[in-house]
Amino acid sequence: MWKVIPGRPRAWYRPDCRQERKIKHDKEFKEHKRSGKVISNGSIIKCEICGKEIVKNGGLQCFCDECAANHSKKLIMSNHFGGKKWVSNINHDGKQYRIVRTNDKSIAIQSRKETESMTITGIDDIYRLREKYKNILHK
Repeated sequence: MWKVIPGRPRAWYRPDCRQERKIKHDKEFKEHKRSGKVISNGSIIKCEICGKEIVKNGGLQCFCDECAANHSKKLIMSNHFGGKKWVSNINHDGKQYRIVRTNDKSIAIQSRKETESMTITGIDDIYRLREKYKNILHK
């Protein structure tokens, strides 16, 4: 059961649990290192894209500088979510409210047209629109 940890309002683990997890993690890492799967910093590795030999500078480095720049551009372009997101917002009482956020451009355009033609009388209308498009997206 959880107990109050004095002076630690944002502790993720109790101190004794934290120590157990640290011991377990250290043991797993030592086994992983003994198996030869860990490549230390400063050693020479090959770029996974072009095959050029590079000096490893960080734990997760696997690309040369040129390929890393291109790779990060591709990730940014894909937006980590599989493509462009289309958003439909509405302004009401000086605030902006999101109606829908989707990959489907036609749904976003449809919701924009609907919100432009509506007369918004209160926040309840905005929440009704959100629910409507949430149901359309999750069919």
